[in-house]
Amino acid sequence: MKPDRINYEIWLTDWLDGNLDEVRTEQLMAFLDENPDLKEEAESLSTARLKADNKESSFKKLLIKTAADLPLS
Repeated sequence: MKPDRINYEIWLTDWLDGNLDEVRTEQLMAFLDENPDLKEEAESLSTARLKADNKESSFKKLLIKTAADLPLS
């Protein structure tokens, strides 16, 4: 499968997540060179990164439920 205008978002997501090997990255970059509008979108997405903080939340324990905590309905 190669990137196209239907599946390019999947390719972009995999690229941003670092899941593409060198060959597929080259395929994606070639596709983006042929589609400047999508290349612009990819460049804007690549600059937006979220960084997870690994702080422990005191509210996290409130999310844990057992079967007995769930309503019967």
